[in-house]
This record gives sequence, C-alpha cells and structure tokens, in this order.
Amino acid sequence: MGEMVQVKRPHGKTCPAYLATPKDWGLNDQIKKIADRLAQAGYRALVPDLYRGKVAKAADEATHMMSNLNFRDAAEQDIRGAVQQLKQASKEKVAVGGFCMGGALTLLAELRVPEMDAGACFYSLPPVDPAEFKKIKIPLIATSRTRTIGARPRRSMSSRTFSSSRMQNSRCIAMTQSTRS
Repeated sequence: MGEMVQVKRPHGKTCPAYLATPKDWGLNDQIKKIADRLAQAGYRALVPDLYRGKVAKAADEATHMMSNLNFRDAAEQDIRGAVQQLKQASKEKVAVGGFCMGGALTLLAELRVPEMDAGACFYSLPPVDPAEFKKIKIPLIATSRTRTIGARPRRSMSSRTFSSSRMQNSRCIAMTQSTRS
C-alpha cells in the first residue's frame, strides 16, 4: 500500500521515508503495516527512515543502532522534514506519533518542530531535561506502558483513539520509529 519517497530535510539534504496516503529496529514491515493501517483509516502517514535502509535482525543490533542515533538531528531534520512535506501537500493538521524510541522522538519533536499540531507518545522519554516538557504548547497524549502519564488534549482521548478524528482533526501523521519489534 505504501511507497518509499525522499523527504527534504530543513538543511537541504534528503531522507528516505515510507509514505502511506519507525522502531529502533529500523523501518521494518511492522512499522509499514502501522502506517498502512493509518492510511486505510483516512490519514496520510509518513515515516522517516532514520537508519537509511538498515533494519536490525536482533535486539542487540537494534540497541546498537539506537545508541548511535543522533536524536536531535532525527527530530530537527528527519521528522521536521516529514512534517513540512505533509504540510506542503495538504492544509490538514499534522500530528507526530511514536512508540518506544519513537515516543521519545515524538516528545523531542514537540519541542523542536514548530510546524507540528499535535503529538502522541507511547512510552519512552528523550535525552532532555524534563523541565523542557513545560514548553510544550500543542495537544499531546503521552502514555507509559501501564498508564497515561501526561496529556494536553483539547478533549479526552486515550491511546486507542490515536487514529481517530479526535486527534485534533489531524489527517496527516508523521510517525517515528520504535525500539521494539
């Protein structure tokens, strides 16, 4: 259902991405299926390939890939480029969502990507001072593995409603990758 595309990063270089009109394991079939499911629900989903084609085959390899990822660059360039591309293609709002490492990148993007309209973080925290989270001004749902740890939505929503229209009318989602398969 989806296709590989190139996303222009703010500094001018490009990043491969999966577009359907990531996990620390890379842009694997599981992440593509999630993007496809969002597309089937009426969203445009764009997933930057943060590892440039590399996909982990074992947990230790995934951990190694994640530990070498430049989180700030991934948020400020790859994710921001994906959000900008979605914004240029549509007047719809854009939300960023991610699981595990992708959740951490979602929170980091909330702080570093001014074009974002909403975010959904499904566990994990980025390597930043927790006091920075007070700077987040857009709708956000953040969950741990067992409970909601913070939310800033305009109306009630849970992680089950992530792909529903309650995501502040966002019809485009720039997903981030996770650290689990």
